[in-house]
Amino acid sequence: MPGRPGPDDELDCDEFPMASTFEGAARKDYKGSQYTDEFSVRYIDRAENQEAGRRLGAWYDNDRILNNDAFILVVGN
Repeated sequence: MPGRPGPDDELDCDEFPMASTFEGAARKDYKGSQYTDEFSVRYIDRAENQEAGRRLGAWYDNDRILNNDAFILVVGN
């Protein structure tokens, strides 16, 4: 992705599927290098991205989603 933001840009890299899942940006770490770059990224507002990460982590904790647990994420309306 071109144009990586600088430290003063107040942007973070957001990825989908989330890097915190075995299906996401970290998949290559768990399943092999054939999954390198098998995710999409976009730079978004740092504060919003970090709040989304906190909420995602809270959801994992509250619903007791553990490593390797399958779940469906519906994005839409």
